[in-house]
Amino acid sequence: MKIYRDLVPPTKYGKGTNIVLDGTELAHAIDAYLYVLGISVQGPRTITITTKDGESGLCGAARIYVDPSGRVVRNGDEVT
Repeated sequence: MKIYRDLVPPTKYGKGTNIVLDGTELAHAIDAYLYVLGISVQGPRTITITTKDGESGLCGAARIYVDPSGRVVRNGDEVT
């Protein structure tokens, strides 16, 4: 994870602090978010991020594909 302060506005939003996550860190953050919602993903998965503005744009959505060898548990019940 990189955290740095921009003194010159790099975006239309102006100055601020940037937090940049690599793919592994982003996957852990998504797993933590799902865990708070009561969803546990176990096994291989692929996380795809869809941006609105291109490769470095705003995240429009995310999709998680769970390999058939894995499982998804929501509030203690396996999702099939």
